[in-house]
Amino acid sequence: MGDASAFRWLRVEVKDPLNPAISYLPNVIKVRIDNEAPTATITMDQGPCSDINVNDTITGTYAAADPFFGSVGIQVLGNPGGTVVRSPSYSNSTGEAGTWRLATTGMTPCGYVVQLSCSDRALIGYASGTAYYTSVGHTYHPTGLGFCLRK
Repeated sequence: MGDASAFRWLRVEVKDPLNPAISYLPNVIKVRIDNEAPTATITMDQGPCSDINVNDTITGTYAAADPFFGSVGIQVLGNPGGTVVRSPSYSNSTGEAGTWRLATTGMTPCGYVVQLSCSDRALIGYASGTAYYTSVGHTYHPTGLGFCLRK
């Protein structure tokens, strides 16, 4: 791993702002910095920007990876969108890959986008006053695959 995912030593000192005379013993901790988002790809067997007929099934492949892999999802953007079914060929702590399919039965003829998103398990947060806020890890959204659904 490069410098973006390196270990750092931090010295933690805590003082009470309401009583500056009170000081807690400092501690040194080791943390791993992960500034890299996951990598991901998605393909559509019919080709991006294809014309698809209602009742056809769209298929493709996907892959997502990160040393600290968290999750992956595929969704259809458009109204009303369909439900994508994923079939992983492997899924472990460093990634997932497999095939996906979308049955267009019942979908309205229109333009749609199939989008893959994934995240890692990095803790991302900040302190404000006496509270510490965190969010999900780094997220990656590759370019969506568009298609036109026709009657």
